[in-house]
Amino acid sequence: MKKVIIAALNEEGIIGNGNEIPWDIPENRKRFAQLTKDHPIIMGYRTFQSSLDKLPNLIYGRTSIILSKNHDDIKGYENVVIARSLEEALKMGGLDARARGVNEIYIAGGQQVYEQTLPIADELDLTWVFGTFEGTKRFPEVNFEQWERTEREPHFTEGYCFEKYKRI
Repeated sequence: MKKVIIAALNEEGIIGNGNEIPWDIPENRKRFAQLTKDHPIIMGYRTFQSSLDKLPNLIYGRTSIILSKNHDDIKGYENVVIARSLEEALKMGGLDARARGVNEIYIAGGQQVYEQTLPIADELDLTWVFGTFEGTKRFPEVNFEQWERTEREPHFTEGYCFEKYKRI
């Protein structure tokens, strides 16, 4: 089962400012929804809560596995389950992916979840956002010598670039 980290970040590694995403790129939201549809997604509680504002349809067409030890308030959402550990989340994601007939589990952040999963990820699906942004949340440092870029889709005039990498 492939573990795919999906993230948007700028050159400094900023992924968020508090619980907010410091940019608004509708095409990135659309791409996220298309890629993750019919796949399990693992994310932290705060990422899930902030995503509901930007991606209100996030919970439809996919299983959201929320890493949380004490937030039972999200149990009422359809297709949302709570995992108490990364190991449990990956197990749930694997079962869900097999049931859906897919081979990927997406990992959608935030910072702590990315830090935990980068060492075990098989692929990175990154949106590079050009510009300087205020931010308190960062993507972990990546040694790109361990990764091969497999796709690149530049949108320079719009200020971003989609890139995919696989672990070498």
